[in-house]
Amino acid sequence: MSNSCNREAKAFTRECVFLALINLLKEKTYESITLTEIAKKAGVSRNAIYRNFESKDLILKNYLNDISLKFIAELNEKQINSYYDYILSVFTHLCSYSEITKILVSANLSTLLYESFLLIKGSFRVDDSIKNYYESYRIGALFFVYVTWLETDCKETPEELTEIMLKIMNSKPILPKF
Repeated sequence: MSNSCNREAKAFTRECVFLALINLLKEKTYESITLTEIAKKAGVSRNAIYRNFESKDLILKNYLNDISLKFIAELNEKQINSYYDYILSVFTHLCSYSEITKILVSANLSTLLYESFLLIKGSFRVDDSIKNYYESYRIGALFFVYVTWLETDCKETPEELTEIMLKIMNSKPILPKF
């Protein structure tokens, strides 16, 4: 079998395993799902699971990382000239994965989702002296706005989410009253 076929077979197996885990999450708690159940649901051998993944967390992390890397590649192909274009690109990309990510958030697996967001750090240029703060602000804001959108049944379009985010960023702070 050629290397190309091996890569395709491995990618297909990984996709089947991930989708099996997502489908099991619709029925059971994350903690109660076993790798054996995932293999059975995916239609692959237990050895195939153990060859590719050491744990359920790695199944999810690998898939989410693949999504993030795909997004980074898409970003590099686009001409992003403004923060609006950047935020719109992020939300447009994320909207296509909303069903899956909603399941992860419902299963209290937001931390794994957040870790995948961290992969897009550095995708916007700023002065090095503030880069860490800027990246933390940007990633945190995008993540929490996205999770809030998932929790409110994804009512807004990517364009509306972008407008909301820009409005928040440009609004005057409201101080708490005691």
